[in-house]
Amino acid sequence: MRSRNVRLVFGLAAALVLSMVVASSALAAPEWYFEKGKVWKKATTPVQVEVENIKLSVTEISGKTFLGVSCTTKTSVKGQGTVSSASKGEISNFELSECKGLTEAERGEEGHYDCTKFKQAKTINLPWSTELFFQAPGSVGLKIGPHSGGGEAELFAECEFLFSPIHLTCGVAATGHGVIVSSSEGVSERVNFEPKATKRTFCGGSLSGGAESGEWLGQILLKPTQKEKEAGVEGIEAH
Repeated sequence: MRSRNVRLVFGLAAALVLSMVVASSALAAPEWYFEKGKVWKKATTPVQVEVENIKLSVTEISGKTFLGVSCTTKTSVKGQGTVSSASKGEISNFELSECKGLTEAERGEEGHYDCTKFKQAKTINLPWSTELFFQAPGSVGLKIGPHSGGGEAELFAECEFLFSPIHLTCGVAATGHGVIVSSSEGVSERVNFEPKATKRTFCGGSLSGGAESGEWLGQILLKPTQKEKEAGVEGIEAH
């Protein structure tokens, strides 16, 4: 009987140690890795990356009224940034291109105010900080937020509706969360910002604005710069 109790105590102790290990693993943040010489290594110093806007849309929402702008890259317009150790990184430059007013058909809901004359769309308060996190088991996400000492990470757009100027500014600091998925190029990481992965965010502008009043959706692509490729970096990934 004594021997059985000893084994039971040992079993409980082993289970406790295992649960502590699992808990520790669950708390660990994902990290950036880079491929060099066909070997993947953990990033301990910044790796320079290009940040490409594949498709982004910003929409301000007030009741059944919508004001939005959509941007899609059809040229080689890119931004710059870094991925680094401890899940951190930054976006130092991020240009928008091929922008236009978001139509009611694109939005897919009634009551949308179209921009009858589009003026501009741009990112503001750069640089932005980035941070990896586990969105769900096996799913790595990317947070975009304000850089240390800087303003909120925001997108600004301006257009006209029936000759009246309208604008919107949507912050992505609190809810700019995207899910990272492997790119078909195999040398980069594609970040999807979708309704199922992104909570609504704050927008201020010509509509009423307020908490939970807007959406920031789309895709961006992160990949090593040409200079990093020339130095032997073949790809980046997060896990």
